[in-house]
Amino acid sequence: MRMSRRSQATLIYAVLIALAIIILLPVWSMVTTAFTPEGIVFMDGARLWPSKLTFENFRKLGKAFPFGRWYVNSVITSTLFTVGQVISCSMTAFALSYFSFRGRDALLLVVLGTIMLPFQVIMVPLFWLMKTIGLTNSLVALWLPAFFGDITGSFGIFLLRQAFLQIPKEYSEAARLDGANPFKVFTSIYLPMVRPFLSVVVVFSFMTSWNDFIRPIVYITDMDLMTVTGGLSFFQSQWSVSWGPLMAGTLLATLPTLVLYLVAQKQFMQMAVSAGIKG
Repeated sequence: MRMSRRSQATLIYAVLIALAIIILLPVWSMVTTAFTPEGIVFMDGARLWPSKLTFENFRKLGKAFPFGRWYVNSVITSTLFTVGQVISCSMTAFALSYFSFRGRDALLLVVLGTIMLPFQVIMVPLFWLMKTIGLTNSLVALWLPAFFGDITGSFGIFLLRQAFLQIPKEYSEAARLDGANPFKVFTSIYLPMVRPFLSVVVVFSFMTSWNDFIRPIVYITDMDLMTVTGGLSFFQSQWSVSWGPLMAGTLLATLPTLVLYLVAQKQFMQMAVSAGIKG
């Protein structure tokens, strides 16, 4: 028996709602644990709401560790990393789409191949490089590589290159006839026309830096220079885990990326529409 269109829509919405609940349950568990007194986190079992609401876990964040300082470090690092990532990715994507030179396709394959290369593979060489140039135990080590083509920039390069290829060549040819050099074409024509794609690169770059756990604990030894993600590891010792403060810190750590995504959501939709029309 064939289902009606309304029945099919109802079934699809029911499945999507069920999947959304499954995905959001761990997040809601984090929220309830953050507002539950640490001593009774595991006493009440699974609950949809804390049996006793408290903000003590949030107050503990600043008592044991410099959580506020970590937050500032993360904001500074993620912002500079995002700026560097956008600059390096956009310029590389422009070069790989605008200019014709021998070995361009091979170079593109090498860049795309780094997507499959995990950071752990180059972690030790990068550490020795940072140590050699004296950047260990410094926030500079966390954002400077983005200005020179960080390994996490492969996705941004691929995305922007595809966006640049969709721009009609008549625009750049008309600009060249008016005497515009390639840099002028890049900044005045190409970048404004791929603004939604740039927003996606901004969001992903910020999230990559903000959620980075390995680099801070590898490069940073001074506790005052630690970032939020790396600093949360201090709430877990060899014998115990401070679940209340840990979940409170994790909740605060997720807010910037959530706000950034909500702000850039319109750009995400514009990118999807633009890719759908031109693709």
